Amino acid sequence: MRNNFLKNRNKRFVGFLLINLILISFLFWSFPASACGCGLMISQSDDGWSYGDDSAEQSFINFENGTEKLIITLNLKKRSKDAVLVIPIPANPKLIKADVLSDVPKFSGYNVSKKAHENLSSIRDALLSTQIYPIVPILLKSSISTSYVGGANSRDGALLNAPTKGINQDIVVYQHLEKEGMVAEVLSAATSDALYDYLKQKGLKVEKDSIPIFRDYINKEFSFVVSWISPSASADSAKGLQMNFPAKKIFYPLKPGSAYPGDGMEKIINVVGFVSPKLYSDIKNATKVDYFYSEIPSSFKDFSSSGKKFGFTKIVVKAAPKKLTQDLYISKNTPFKITNAQLINFHPFIYGLILLIVFSFISTYLALRFSFMGTAQASASMAKLGIFSCFTLIGAIIGSFVFLKEKRFKFIISFSLVFVTVTLIISFLISLLYK
Repeated sequence: MRNNFLKNRNKRFVGFLLINLILISFLFWSFPASACGCGLMISQSDDGWSYGDDSAEQSFINFENGTEKLIITLNLKKRSKDAVLVIPIPANPKLIKADVLSDVPKFSGYNVSKKAHENLSSIRDALLSTQIYPIVPILLKSSISTSYVGGANSRDGALLNAPTKGINQDIVVYQHLEKEGMVAEVLSAATSDALYDYLKQKGLKVEKDSIPIFRDYINKEFSFVVSWISPSASADSAKGLQMNFPAKKIFYPLKPGSAYPGDGMEKIINVVGFVSPKLYSDIKNATKVDYFYSEIPSSFKDFSSSGKKFGFTKIVVKAAPKKLTQDLYISKNTPFKITNAQLINFHPFIYGLILLIVFSFISTYLALRFSFMGTAQASASMAKLGIFSCFTLIGAIIGSFVFLKEKRFKFIISFSLVFVTVTLIISFLISLLYK
């Protein structure tokens, strides 16, 4: 007789678990199983780097296996024929490879933080729905948008790698390239005056006041990549200048921008991967860092060819030229909030389920403490009631009738109110990371 009773009770318990598992699955059904395109729209025009003009400077960086690949976009239509682009590179000139590109990368993806914020709202609504009365489950809540930043090809051009003496003995040219209507050279300079004389004798437009900026790079294991429009070019098809060089950390030359007159140029730096720029005080308040995830596999010759989905970091520097007192160094470390955001975006069901379990045990503990004021019964019932409470308010009700001999109604009301409060507070605190 007793055995039959136990068997029936076990069957009812198994049935109860299955019903509640189905209910929980239904509540979380609206979560995306994987990340989909959603978030901020990033627009990119054809405008690129333009010497002395107040236009956005677009750059792309991929750092892998100790090699940095830096692309700076060019807008030849806005550049005068005698303008020159001088880029300091922290590497031996013999190890730098420069190339002129007929196209530049194109990145698209959703904003990681905005997507996480939306998923957190869905998780919060589903958790509140487990208490039945606070909120009607929100079954569909999604929006789709894409972000674009800039993809492509490059053709081979004439490349001379043998070091040659420049116009004076203080300049050594290690690479000369003429391609797509552009000339690019990798060189070393012994003095800033020698660099100035070299550029002037090439017939290029160089402001005397801008040259002292490069003095800080002389004799400090820096080289220069110099580029200008070829005077003999019949067509100007260059879209970007790429430099590959060995590096210990990601580098971007901000300081040369301090030579610009007026308000200078907004600089947009797109880095493959989730990275952490080391922002110094002069530019910290004028720099915005956003993180995106692309579901379009990356493939760009000699820049990125992994063929996999990838994350990227967009750094926008809007500081005035006088604030560009240092170059920008970037750490490969991923910020914690972005790691957490990707967990939310990739696994919202599991993330929500973990929060449900944690919130249920916290609420059970606090409800028992409030109902029984820390008596022995509260402690003895904690673990069992916590497990039952994970199966929505229905589980908490059934658990209270199985494990509590008194104050069941008080426990149920306390549990539900505490659960709602805990869910709202903690969800709000987490969402603050992604405002």
